[in-house]
Amino acid sequence: MAPSSNPKMFLLSSLLLLAPSGVRAHDGVSPSSTTTACAAALSASANEDLEKYHGDHVCDRQEYNDFKESLNRHMTYETFKAVPGTMNQVPNQRTLVCPTQVQDLHHETSGNGEHVQGFDVVWLVENTSSEPIVLSFVAKDGVEYSAMNSAIAPAHADPQAILQPGQWKDIRTFEGHVFHARTFDVSTQSLGPVVLQHRAGLVPVGAQVQDLSCPLVDVKPRPLDKRETGEEDVYEEHMYEEVDEDGSAMPYEYRYCNTLDVGFRNMANCPLDAYFVGPSEEDESLCSESMKFHLGTNSVAQDFFYQWDSTTKFQSTWMGQTFQFRSPDGQVVDTMTLEPTRITDCPD
Repeated sequence: MAPSSNPKMFLLSSLLLLAPSGVRAHDGVSPSSTTTACAAALSASANEDLEKYHGDHVCDRQEYNDFKESLNRHMTYETFKAVPGTMNQVPNQRTLVCPTQVQDLHHETSGNGEHVQGFDVVWLVENTSSEPIVLSFVAKDGVEYSAMNSAIAPAHADPQAILQPGQWKDIRTFEGHVFHARTFDVSTQSLGPVVLQHRAGLVPVGAQVQDLSCPLVDVKPRPLDKRETGEEDVYEEHMYEEVDEDGSAMPYEYRYCNTLDVGFRNMANCPLDAYFVGPSEEDESLCSESMKFHLGTNSVAQDFFYQWDSTTKFQSTWMGQTFQFRSPDGQVVDTMTLEPTRITDCPD
């Protein structure tokens, strides 16, 4: 069964969400205007991506979900929550395509102090080049291991780490982990240059936008806050849980293969609202926007995961989903469509 494209189906991290990730110069993103965002949301490729990267042929869903549950995401949440501001040390995601000089993505200056490992994520990478590629996990000392099995070095000693042209892989990893993609000569079993560098991390939003009109106080709308009344808050659920259309919890094994749990970080000087861009319920040939979550400007919020004014929010998402981020006055600050990281041929 292919994943549904219904944006009402999924609940993660206290927010009803179905969204993409990425921004401008970072991987996995097609930045666009409102017009092209609508076109992307309505394209047939959006549903094709759901089947290709998340369909039941990709994994054993029960095994995948058991594995994700074993990572104890809630314990990671409690650890970061115990020291407000620690989440700032989890780096943003970054991808360098065809680097002329390999950079140390573990220790680059970020302004957030020493990088620390964050939440578990899935990195989808596709070889669209004309050569075989070796994927390696890069330890902090620079040693490269197989991206599929960190006990194997060198990376090309692991056949699972070799990506043939046209193939793609899902890498189960953590925010802060660094990877290299190198060309590979099968006849000589020798590695070539690094053609792509990738660091898993939070997706920065609005980094290139300035001079926004911002409110003096970032007020949380009352309809989203029911905790004081004792009513059940539909925005408060388990970190991996999915819900059916009637709001009831779905069995855990229904979480789709390679569901992407993405962290977003507000880099603008203003609160931002995130909107899902998808087909209109009245007319599927037209687009509609529905607000899904809020990014504040408080980088040291004690509850970085749920707190309204926190600069970070986390959500589940699939390939092909389109999101738009707006400032309080309605200005579009960022628009993005989630795509796999694609390895391409580099110029000589």
